[in-house]
Amino acid sequence: MNPRGRRYLLFFAGIVALTAGVVVSLAAFRYEFVLREVVASPPSGGHFAAYADFPPAEQRLIRGAIDGKRYVFEGQARLPKTPQIPYTGQLTVRYDGQSYLFNRRMFFAARTRSGVATIGLVVAGLLSVAIAVRRDMRAKH
Repeated sequence: MNPRGRRYLLFFAGIVALTAGVVVSLAAFRYEFVLREVVASPPSGGHFAAYADFPPAEQRLIRGAIDGKRYVFEGQARLPKTPQIPYTGQLTVRYDGQSYLFNRRMFFAARTRSGVATIGLVVAGLLSVAIAVRRDMRAKH
Protein backbone atom coordinates (compact mmCIF):
# COMPACT_ATOMS: atom_id res chain seq x y z
CA MET A 1 0.00 0.00 0.00
CA ASN A 2 1.31 3.43 -0.89
CA PRO A 3 1.81 6.17 1.76
CA ARG A 4 -1.29 8.07 0.63
CA GLY A 5 -3.44 4.96 1.10
CA ARG A 6 -1.99 4.41 4.58
CA ARG A 7 -2.87 7.99 5.52
CA TYR A 8 -6.45 7.52 4.36
CA LEU A 9 -6.69 4.21 6.20
CA LEU A 10 -5.34 5.81 9.38
CA PHE A 11 -7.83 8.67 9.06
CA PHE A 12 -10.72 6.25 8.44
CA ALA A 13 -9.67 4.11 11.44
CA GLY A 14 -9.71 7.23 13.60
CA ILE A 15 -13.22 8.13 12.48
CA VAL A 16 -14.40 4.57 13.18
CA ALA A 17 -12.84 4.68 16.66
CA LEU A 18 -14.50 8.02 17.42
CA THR A 19 -17.87 6.71 16.25
CA ALA A 20 -17.46 3.55 18.34
CA GLY A 21 -16.55 5.74 21.32
CA VAL A 22 -19.83 7.61 20.99
CA VAL A 23 -21.81 4.37 20.80
CA VAL A 24 -19.99 2.78 23.77
CA SER A 25 -20.42 5.96 25.82
CA LEU A 26 -24.17 5.36 25.96
CA ALA A 27 -23.54 2.41 28.29
CA ALA A 28 -21.37 4.54 30.58
CA PHE A 29 -24.09 6.96 31.63
CA ARG A 30 -25.59 6.52 35.08
CA TYR A 31 -28.49 8.16 36.90
CA GLU A 32 -28.21 9.38 40.48
CA PHE A 33 -30.92 10.01 43.06
CA VAL A 34 -29.82 11.74 46.26
CA LEU A 35 -31.22 14.10 48.89
CA ARG A 36 -29.94 17.64 48.44
CA GLU A 37 -31.55 19.39 51.40
CA VAL A 38 -34.65 19.93 53.50
CA VAL A 39 -36.39 23.10 52.30
CA ALA A 40 -39.04 25.42 53.73
CA SER A 41 -40.86 25.68 50.39
CA PRO A 42 -40.39 24.11 46.95
CA PRO A 43 -38.04 26.04 44.65
CA SER A 44 -39.69 27.67 41.65
CA GLY A 45 -37.57 25.80 39.07
CA GLY A 46 -38.14 22.22 40.18
CA HIS A 47 -40.98 19.73 40.38
CA PHE A 48 -43.15 19.12 43.43
CA ALA A 49 -45.09 16.01 44.47
CA ALA A 50 -46.57 14.50 47.59
CA TYR A 51 -45.04 11.30 48.93
CA ALA A 52 -48.35 9.46 48.40
CA ASP A 53 -48.18 10.23 44.63
CA PHE A 54 -45.38 7.68 44.18
CA PRO A 55 -45.69 3.89 43.92
CA PRO A 56 -44.37 1.81 46.87
CA ALA A 57 -41.00 0.96 45.23
CA GLU A 58 -40.25 4.63 44.65
CA GLN A 59 -41.46 5.52 48.15
CA ARG A 60 -38.78 3.16 49.50
CA LEU A 61 -36.16 5.01 47.43
CA ILE A 62 -37.38 8.35 48.75
CA ARG A 63 -37.23 7.16 52.36
CA GLY A 64 -33.78 5.67 51.77
CA ALA A 65 -32.50 8.94 50.29
CA ILE A 66 -33.94 10.84 53.25
CA ASP A 67 -31.95 8.46 55.48
CA GLY A 68 -28.77 9.43 53.61
CA LYS A 69 -28.45 6.79 50.89
CA ARG A 70 -27.23 7.68 47.40
CA TYR A 71 -28.77 5.64 44.61
CA VAL A 72 -27.09 5.14 41.24
CA PHE A 73 -28.89 3.32 38.43
CA GLU A 74 -27.84 2.23 34.96
CA GLY A 75 -31.15 3.39 33.48
CA GLN A 76 -33.48 6.22 34.33
CA ALA A 77 -36.54 4.00 34.66
CA ARG A 78 -35.97 3.40 38.40
CA LEU A 79 -35.74 7.11 39.30
CA PRO A 80 -38.70 8.42 41.30
CA LYS A 81 -41.18 10.14 38.98
CA THR A 82 -44.87 10.69 38.43
CA PRO A 83 -46.79 10.96 35.14
CA GLN A 84 -46.53 14.76 35.40
CA ILE A 85 -42.86 14.86 36.45
CA PRO A 86 -40.00 13.86 34.10
CA TYR A 87 -37.08 11.60 35.01
CA THR A 88 -34.30 14.09 35.70
CA GLY A 89 -33.96 17.45 37.41
CA GLN A 90 -34.71 18.56 40.92
CA LEU A 91 -37.65 17.02 42.70
CA THR A 92 -39.29 18.26 45.89
CA VAL A 93 -41.31 15.73 47.86
CA ARG A 94 -43.61 16.57 50.78
CA TYR A 95 -43.21 13.80 53.36
CA ASP A 96 -44.12 13.65 57.03
CA GLY A 97 -44.65 17.43 57.31
CA GLN A 98 -41.32 18.32 55.65
CA SER A 99 -40.31 19.27 52.10
CA TYR A 100 -37.27 17.38 50.78
CA LEU A 101 -35.35 18.54 47.72
CA PHE A 102 -33.75 15.70 45.72
CA ASN A 103 -31.32 15.78 42.82
CA ARG A 104 -31.95 13.39 39.94
CA ARG A 105 -29.08 13.73 37.52
CA MET A 106 -27.35 11.88 34.71
CA PHE A 107 -23.55 11.58 34.74
CA PHE A 108 -20.75 9.87 32.83
CA ALA A 109 -19.26 7.02 34.91
CA ALA A 110 -15.65 7.10 33.72
CA ARG A 111 -14.48 4.29 36.02
CA THR A 112 -16.81 1.67 34.57
CA ARG A 113 -15.70 -0.71 31.80
CA SER A 114 -17.70 1.19 29.21
CA GLY A 115 -16.38 4.51 30.54
CA VAL A 116 -12.76 3.40 30.22
CA ALA A 117 -13.48 1.94 26.78
CA THR A 118 -15.08 5.21 25.69
CA ILE A 119 -12.10 7.26 26.83
CA GLY A 120 -9.68 4.86 25.12
CA LEU A 121 -11.59 4.87 21.84
CA VAL A 122 -11.89 8.65 21.77
CA VAL A 123 -8.20 9.19 22.54
CA ALA A 124 -7.15 6.58 19.96
CA GLY A 125 -9.51 8.08 17.39
CA LEU A 126 -8.29 11.62 17.94
CA LEU A 127 -4.65 10.54 17.78
CA SER A 128 -5.24 8.54 14.63
CA VAL A 129 -6.98 11.42 12.86
CA ALA A 130 -4.34 13.92 14.02
CA ILE A 131 -1.46 11.72 12.85
CA ALA A 132 -3.13 11.13 9.48
CA VAL A 133 -3.73 14.85 8.95
CA ARG A 134 -0.20 15.73 10.01
CA ARG A 135 1.33 13.15 7.67
CA ASP A 136 -0.87 14.39 4.83
CA MET A 137 0.22 17.98 5.43
CA ARG A 138 3.90 16.97 5.46
CA ALA A 139 3.49 14.97 2.26
CA LYS A 140 2.14 18.04 0.44
CA HIS A 141 5.15 20.23 1.31
